[in-house]
Parts: sequence; structure tokens; C-alpha cells
Amino acid sequence: RLATLQEQIANGRRILRPSDDPAGAALLLDRRSGIAEREQFLRNIGDGRRILGNTETATGQILDLLQQAQAKAIAGSDDSQPPSARQTLATDVNSLLETLVDLSNTQADGKSVFGGTETGTAAYTVTRVGGEITAVAANPKGVTGTITREVERGVTLQVNMPGSEVFTKNTNLFTALITLRDNLRAGSQSAIQGAITTLQTGLDQALTASAVVGARIRRLDLTEARLQLDVLSLRQALSRVEDTDILEASVQLEAAKTVREAAIAAGGAVLRASLVNLLQ
Repeated sequence: RLATLQEQIANGRRILRPSDDPAGAALLLDRRSGIAEREQFLRNIGDGRRILGNTETATGQILDLLQQAQAKAIAGSDDSQPPSARQTLATDVNSLLETLVDLSNTQADGKSVFGGTETGTAAYTVTRVGGEITAVAANPKGVTGTITREVERGVTLQVNMPGSEVFTKNTNLFTALITLRDNLRAGSQSAIQGAITTLQTGLDQALTASAVVGARIRRLDLTEARLQLDVLSLRQALSRVEDTDILEASVQLEAAKTVREAAIAAGGAVLRASLVNLLQ
């Protein structure tokens, strides 16, 4: 008994082996399994948040870029603009196009964010003539696949935004910028005015994708907070079953020492009496 109490105090744990408390040991196994499961879900959430976080940043930059392009289209549609001003605007739009292509190939941990399930390949490639982009094509294997993570038992959440939802769903953003650039250079007034409407549709498209990403991040945050509370609760329950009550164990240890010393004293008295009897 002394040895058991000393071991429990030294280790801080009441149950060191199943035989110490079979029912308690089974409960500990269940609690530890629950903690391990939730900690895996938390790791899944962390991974999903990294992907969605990069996507959110990229979509925010795309929205800003499209607003700039729309402003240049409005400026270019002004009859008072001289041809040289439209040429400058066209050069600015070409720069925005290059940036848009860069954003379409955003990576997180070396993987394409907008590539769907084809994360190891660039989502979009370009065709150039005279150094300028004349066409943008999606990965032939597709950019529409979805990536999910299990965030709770039996509950999965999509953690990517396919490029098709952002760049080409209702309006091809690449084509819109290419067309705007070329029309600014050509000075085609009616075509430039039409680009304003096209870019507004593109803005709405990108805004919808950005809102979906934001909603998924918020859901991950809420799920993470709930799982963290679950883990805390399970750890507290684990502690109540497993941990040694140091005060109580210390009292029991002192009592066991007293019993042991009394037993030794009683045994010594018996031994002395037996020796006297033998001598007689």
C-alpha cells in the first residue's frame, strides 16, 4: 500500500495500470480517444484555413484590380480623352492583366490555390504575341475540382475555391481585360463603354466567390472554437479520473506509514515474547 501511494504521488496519476482501476482505465481510454479525434479535426481546420486564407487574400486583390480596370474603362470612354491618354490607359490595363494572371496562379504551401484538385500544376497558362498576353487558358485537366476537410465527425467542408468560380463562371475576366486593352488602343468608344458593364459582371462574380470564402472561414472559426472547448472539457474529465489527489494521497500515505510502524512494533513484541518462552 505504501509503495502504491508513493508511486501515485510521484507520478501525479492515480491510475498507472488497468489493474489499479479497471472501470477508470476504460473511461480514460474513451476520453483520450475523444481528445485525439478532436485534435485531428483541429489540425484539419488549420490546414483548411491556410488554403482559404490565401484564397481570401487573392480574391480581395482581384476585386481591387477589377475596380481599377473599371475606373480606367470609364476614363477611356470619355470623349474628351485624347488618343495618347487612351494608350496610357491601355498600358495600365495590360499591367492589370499580368497581375490577374499572377493571382490566378496563387500558391499555398507550393500548391495551386485556384487549381481545383490539380494543385501541382499551374491553374492558368498564357499565350503571348509580341510579349503581350493575347489569351489565357485553364489547365487542360481542369480547375473545377473541390478539396474538402473533415472538421467534425461525419462533417466535411470545402476548403478551396475552384478557379472556374472566380475567373470564368459568368464572365471571363482575362478576356474582359484583353478586350478592354485592345479597344482602348483602337479608340473604339462603344466597345469601351460595353467593357464597363462586362467588368461590373466580373466584379459581382469575384465578389460572390470572395463572400463564399469568407463564410467558410467563419464556419471554420466557429467549429474550431467549439472543438477547443470540447478538448478542454475532456481534459478536465480525464484529470478528474486519472490525476492523484495529492492531499488525500498524502493523508493515506501517513496513515499507511503509521499502520506499518505499528505492525513492525507488534511483530517485535511477539518476537521478544516468543524468545523468552523458548529460553524458559
